[in-house]
Amino acid sequence: MPAPRKYPPELIDRGVQMVAAIRHGDPGRPGVIRQVGELLDIHPEVLRHWVKKADAENEKARTVGPEALNLRHLERENAELR
Repeated sequence: MPAPRKYPPELIDRGVQMVAAIRHGDPGRPGVIRQVGELLDIHPEVLRHWVKKADAENEKARTVGPEALNLRHLERENAELR
């Protein structure tokens, strides 16, 4: 059985949103993750992991455009025709 989560999902979302907002407003600012972590009482490495995961998910969502959806549709149609 996995260990219980120390941080609730709402806190995870809030921390990631705060880091993203600060980075958007001041892209060159150092120590953003540490500052947000201290503010929300989250260990900075845990917050860094969440931010990296959210960045990867956002990048993946951007690459899945209309071409990829069209390709999936055509592949599905091909499989049905076979």
